[in-house]
Amino acid sequence: MNRLRVVLLSTLLVVGLVPLAGTGTASAAKQLKGSFRGNVYGSFANAKAGDIATTLGRSAYLVVPCNRTDGKTNTNRVTSVDAGDAAKVDTVYNTVMTDKTARTALIHNTSKVSGTRLLDGMIKADVITAVAHTDADVDKIKSTAKDSKFKNLRILGTRLRNSEIKSGERVDLPGFGHVILKDATRQGNGVKSGSIVVNMVTVVITRDNVLDIPIDSNIVIAHAKSGYNRNEPDVIVGGSAFVTSAKSNATDVENKVGRASAIWLGCEGTHGKTRRNNVNELVVPGVVTSGAGRTTAFGGKVDGGTQAKTTAAVENLNFLDGLVTADLVEGVAKSTYDMGSRSGAGSTEGSSFGNLVIAGVSIPNDVAPNTVVPIAGGEIILREERTSGGANEGTARLIMIHLTITEADNLYGLPAGTDIKIVSANSKALPF
Repeated sequence: MNRLRVVLLSTLLVVGLVPLAGTGTASAAKQLKGSFRGNVYGSFANAKAGDIATTLGRSAYLVVPCNRTDGKTNTNRVTSVDAGDAAKVDTVYNTVMTDKTARTALIHNTSKVSGTRLLDGMIKADVITAVAHTDADVDKIKSTAKDSKFKNLRILGTRLRNSEIKSGERVDLPGFGHVILKDATRQGNGVKSGSIVVNMVTVVITRDNVLDIPIDSNIVIAHAKSGYNRNEPDVIVGGSAFVTSAKSNATDVENKVGRASAIWLGCEGTHGKTRRNNVNELVVPGVVTSGAGRTTAFGGKVDGGTQAKTTAAVENLNFLDGLVTADLVEGVAKSTYDMGSRSGAGSTEGSSFGNLVIAGVSIPNDVAPNTVVPIAGGEIILREERTSGGANEGTARLIMIHLTITEADNLYGLPAGTDIKIVSANSKALPF
């Protein structure tokens, strides 16, 4: 039986990236007024898809910083997204780029997905590329999906030439439903705001099928969104929350644990509403099983300023084949910024464990932050957190249970370098 030891960490591992810009530059006042919008991901499945939703949860996700103006390109890449016969892709490579001058602004976002195989080979493609591009000047905002394309797309064994595929074209899929190709939707009036959403492949399941994919499931491959808005909020927010997430050389572990019940908070917030996501259960034998999991995200005005808040919770957790169990694990990351006082703050108040047991030892529900539990071949950190506040921002980052495997010789059959997070949340609020 492992003996607990409490260690105050001097350096915390990063919970997750919240892609937000800094506080701006001296030249910001001379730039075109307005803020950027957009995001990209390689694959996605809605909550109706059950386990597939966890595996395909916005792979290689990137969000566009509202006020970034330096012309740099942010990138994210993942390999081997595998949801079995329902959906597989070899690689996803995503980029976002923005730039701004005194009279113009542009945003160019791409998602490039290689080696796609859907519905047991009913749909195949060598490369699928989604491009969302927006240009703005002092008079107008224009968005386009130009350069979005397929390379060697085959549906039901028939090759479809990229030049012949119409935007929003629908193809029936016998025994499953249908697929929508190259769907591009423009939003805004082109003066005060303008954006485009590009989904290159959207599979819609409308029938009981041999792969047991639930009816009303949607599977999206290669998504890109870009936009510009003349509004410049005083305070911008950001954050994300996951019931589980994983990185591992064992791609089966990384895919199945995935970013379950993932939710993101965009820089413009949620306009005072609370967004929600959930998963009915998680079943990855020997690694993690659980009951219901849920996440929330809120961004908007509150007493005391502007708040960014994300939460994650999971019930009836069984982690590492019974090494860790809990009736409830709940995490809260809350950040605020007040323009009046020019001050920010971060908090994890409300985070807690319910009946947490590790290696047969009951852990207090109010266990101290950053408690380290050594295990054979690695360690578990409980309530790993970092908060900050001050004149420039308020931030909160939290992982309730963080497993790191450091040795190949361990009791759990996991390769060295495996990193699994159970209930994580982060939030940030700062001046535009």
